[in-house]
Amino acid sequence: MTVVSPKGPHVAWPSWRYGPNQEAEIFQRAEDVPAGWKDHPRKHDADYAEPANEENLTARDIELNKREAALAAREAALETKVLIPLTRDEMCAGLFQRHIPFDEDASDVTLYALVNASQALEAAADKAAQELLDEAAKPAAKKAANTK
Repeated sequence: MTVVSPKGPHVAWPSWRYGPNQEAEIFQRAEDVPAGWKDHPRKHDADYAEPANEENLTARDIELNKREAALAAREAALETKVLIPLTRDEMCAGLFQRHIPFDEDASDVTLYALVNASQALEAAADKAAQELLDEAAKPAAKKAANTK
């Protein structure tokens, strides 16, 4: 467990540590941890990168973080303002009927977006099918017109 104090992070012992060959063990003190062992198994992955230290952030990084936070706040505000004309059960039933997978913990706004998207896809598929039927009917209609 890491406890953050005004002086910085502090690791409480005993603590889990992870070896490079997928080993895991609880150690009583930092001095007992073998070299090369880490505090998280993901840190042994080749594509792992340590998170940026707050002190080493550039002005651009700080600005991007502020923009991301503002965007997240706007999205959260929009989620609370969406009027959904269907109950959660109706939305789940519609998605289930269309064989569209969804997360049971998804918000109502997310479920409603999936329902709308599935209805739009269904309408587009119906239109494309009708166009194919119309195209297939043209030679038959032409042949019938020639036989008269």
